[in-house]
Amino acid sequence: MMKRIYNENIERVFEKLCGVDGHLLVIFKGFNAEFFSILSDSRSTEAINNGTYVNSDKSIDIEELEKQKGSLLINLFQRSGIKILWGYYEELIALSNLIIDLDKQISRKIVIVENNLFSRYYPLSLDKEIIKKIHNYLDVEQPENERMELYSSYYCDVYNYSSTSYGVEYCDKDSDYDCEKIPFYDCDDMDSIHKETTSNNMVTKLNIFQFKEALQNGVEVKDFKLLVDNKEELSHVLPLIKVAEELEVDFGVELKDRFVDEDLYDKDKYLPILKKYWGSHKVFRNINFYKSPVDSNETIEVSQGEIITEIIDQSEKALADKKDFRDIFITDPTGEGKSLLFQIPAIHLAEEEKAVTIVITPLIALMRDQVEQLNNQRGISFATFLNSEISFEEKESRIRKIKSGEISILYMAPELLLSTSLDNIIGTDRRLGLLVIDEAHIVTTWGRDFRADYWFLGSYIEKLRKCKEKQFSIVCLTATAVYMGTEDTVNDTINTLALNNPKLHLGNVKRKNIKFNINYVREKIVKGGFEEYKNNLAHERVSKFIEEGRKALVYCPYTNHIEELYGRLKEEEREKVGKYYSKCGKERKLEAQRRFKEGKYKAMLCTKAFGMGIDISDIDTVYHYAPTGNLSDYVQEIGRAARDENMTGYAVTDYTNSDLKYVRVLSSLSSIRQYQLKEVLRKIYSIYNEKKKRNILISPDNFSYLFGSDNLENKVKTSLLLLQKDINKNFNVLIVRPKTIFTKNFVNVPHEIEEEFIAKYGKYAIAVKDNSKRIIPGNFNNSDIVISNTGSIYEVNMSDIWSTYFSDITFPDFKWKFFKGELFRFSEEAATLSPRLHLSITYKEDFEKCKELLKEYSDKLSSIFNHFRNSGKFFKREEFKIMFKETFKSSAFSQDLSDIILNMFVADISENTAFNQNVDKYKFIQYRKSQPEGHDIEYRIMNSNYITIGSYLLRELIQCAPNRENNVHSSYICLQKSEKRSDIIQLATILELFRLGTYELVGGKNTEIFIRINDPMKIKRLANGDYSNGVLKDIERKRRKSQNVLKGFMEGDFNDDERWEIIENYFLGNDEFVEGKLGIS
Repeated sequence: MMKRIYNENIERVFEKLCGVDGHLLVIFKGFNAEFFSILSDSRSTEAINNGTYVNSDKSIDIEELEKQKGSLLINLFQRSGIKILWGYYEELIALSNLIIDLDKQISRKIVIVENNLFSRYYPLSLDKEIIKKIHNYLDVEQPENERMELYSSYYCDVYNYSSTSYGVEYCDKDSDYDCEKIPFYDCDDMDSIHKETTSNNMVTKLNIFQFKEALQNGVEVKDFKLLVDNKEELSHVLPLIKVAEELEVDFGVELKDRFVDEDLYDKDKYLPILKKYWGSHKVFRNINFYKSPVDSNETIEVSQGEIITEIIDQSEKALADKKDFRDIFITDPTGEGKSLLFQIPAIHLAEEEKAVTIVITPLIALMRDQVEQLNNQRGISFATFLNSEISFEEKESRIRKIKSGEISILYMAPELLLSTSLDNIIGTDRRLGLLVIDEAHIVTTWGRDFRADYWFLGSYIEKLRKCKEKQFSIVCLTATAVYMGTEDTVNDTINTLALNNPKLHLGNVKRKNIKFNINYVREKIVKGGFEEYKNNLAHERVSKFIEEGRKALVYCPYTNHIEELYGRLKEEEREKVGKYYSKCGKERKLEAQRRFKEGKYKAMLCTKAFGMGIDISDIDTVYHYAPTGNLSDYVQEIGRAARDENMTGYAVTDYTNSDLKYVRVLSSLSSIRQYQLKEVLRKIYSIYNEKKKRNILISPDNFSYLFGSDNLENKVKTSLLLLQKDINKNFNVLIVRPKTIFTKNFVNVPHEIEEEFIAKYGKYAIAVKDNSKRIIPGNFNNSDIVISNTGSIYEVNMSDIWSTYFSDITFPDFKWKFFKGELFRFSEEAATLSPRLHLSITYKEDFEKCKELLKEYSDKLSSIFNHFRNSGKFFKREEFKIMFKETFKSSAFSQDLSDIILNMFVADISENTAFNQNVDKYKFIQYRKSQPEGHDIEYRIMNSNYITIGSYLLRELIQCAPNRENNVHSSYICLQKSEKRSDIIQLATILELFRLGTYELVGGKNTEIFIRINDPMKIKRLANGDYSNGVLKDIERKRRKSQNVLKGFMEGDFNDDERWEIIENYFLGNDEFVEGKLGIS
């Protein structure tokens, strides 16, 4: 039957192409050998191949093709008189890798005929053993293999759908040409596809690839029911429906409603579990959910018991390997009892199915609290957590209990799950019954709260579901999330996590028991300084809260606001006030939280760090010094008031027009910039070009010159994710995977303890050649100073040493002690091991030429700084950029560098260092918020240190002479004990920025990230061209709009009902209504 369908569509395609002017090269993409066998026999149109690398079954021999691609090109030139030639997509890849502008060189228009039954991943006729090897090579970090590198230049990814089914993705060449694309199956003339069937053969997104493959391979299918999540997904399955119709298969298409229940769930079915563990007096509460938010804002009451029954029902369907199970996404703005919705299913699955529930949660404190409650208050002994706070020994003990069945409920942080295979956690004999993603909004909340590892969860889950023959259900929970509209986080999360046919329960965001008291202060009545005025208002409010005995959360933008407010309180008031922000320290935060919960503190002065997972029901007031996020953040924060439905809560704010500056500044501090992403691309390519390897382990330390040291790892991961999401639209140009345990580090072993070190740790250490010797020229009559390591350098496997010798301490403690030099102890007490960083600098020019150019560029840089110093005024970033561009206009690097270079010489405003003190010779620029508005940053040169930049850099450069053979300098350098960058790293950074060399650091405190580069030339083109990241542009657009919404909400004169109506429509994506109410054009 497929033969007839192939022939009919081949005829249709070529009939269409015969009418096209000019000569054509028709490339068939994504077809199996059977198709090419039929194509070869079907008509007189000629193939471009001469058959020598085509196997007898018409599949392609890639290794033979690679050898003969030169003769293939000659053959193509020699047949210039033939109007239409056809070929395999592999042949197009081979020719494109051989010659630039292939279409122009051969004077043919390229037409791609796509097997649109599939998308991106195709079931190609490759030897299964080779496919498995490609899959393992691309999926597992391993040394490069010449044969596999050849295959990976044709195929950039392999998806393992089952033990026998693999989808292969091509290295895309479509975008290299102005080619026409034709779908092989024409779906334009299709009639209505909403058909009904009684078939029990379910096809969902989880098994649709295997089903299509079976259909294409001629496996007889009598009937099937296709379950489709939404109308967009429906358009993607039209080719399957077309083939099914032509094969005369009985089928039905069912568009699953995300909100309406086809099934009725017994709300009391699992009430016995609630009463057994939570108390005999307990009952399930009702939650207001939107009935069908696409159509209206109508709400219905749904019992917690119904949702719990539904979660268990879907989990049991998955455990029974039924194909029609669904994932579930829940928002519950009240926050009360949210964890109950997954804890009761987890208990049932443990007791009745012996299945494991994994709960992913972002906060260590939150997972510890929930497990302690289950263990101590509920008497549930089979719950535990795994995180970085427990020792290796304890971690292994808990994993043994999970595998043996003693533990069935497991809380984990996302980064730990990502670094471990599921089998290593739960074993091969146990099933995963339920995966819970708590605080699911973090998956797509780009910004300060964004955790890159949450974003990686999507690919991990998708891979887990494809590789595992046994399925599991997923439940996502969060307090609030916007559905539809500009800021749609619900659908973004669904797509990122690749949820299967999800059922949505969106909680009513209206909290009628919370009243608004937004005091809009117009700035013309503000007397004195703005900050002083705001501090006075906040101080009055807090004092009044304490006096009236109101339990209040006081949200402040910065920690200095908290300290300022606290300092203004009377001594007796301070006894009733707690402080909570990220740098308070774990114990102080826990103590403050406890005292606030117990009522000993009446007010809590805090940043956004206080809130997520905090379960306090009797807060009656939430005061904002100034809002610091978008409207969604604001609603989530005021939603912590009046969790007890019987009390009234108040959302209080003294708002001025200038308050949005905190949103802008905080957003700016966390934002990734376009110039940074472009520089990351360039850096990735430079490391690839140096190593000549596509599989790269890269340390975030290599990007510290771009992002600084604060939260460096998350910023680098976020940047790589933004790049991956943007440039992987057609195929996987860049694959990024995190590693969470650093494995390769270097230590300096003093000679007097070297034998003792080898005897104990030799199994985990390899001696490395160290030629590190630097000479600092002496001044006047002083001798030169020679700097070298005091012992031998060894590369050590830290994860193995931790698990073997230090399993009784946590990994963070182990890591901290190592980098402090306190980890190892030997008989010679004075002799200690000290960590080293391996620095390699690859010069792009002859070393003498580098010295000349470095002096020239340093002098130019000094002249720019001198200009601004002599003006005696503050200057804007844009002014610096213009002068930098003018001064360096003939140089080989972009003006984009001006931002990075300016940041290099700016002193940290928190240091409060007198600028005439020569604390850091590279820090001589002061910055402040611009006057009088304070919306922008402006700069001033504060001393003349810039004059000596050139001489310092040149002196350092002379000490870093390269090896003559490869023009590379290699050394093992000490780690800085402070945040101040060492002189040699400053030099390496400047060389990198001025394109005089490229540097790499290995062995630092941050964990390495695995990168696979499938198309190095595309990375190079983007880095050297006018690249702008589309995903970041979209984020910035959303950010600007969200600020306008917040501004309109704060400045508008609305009553409580109107405010909640605006909030409701905002969360339901009714942008037009919200903009109309707020007067946003």
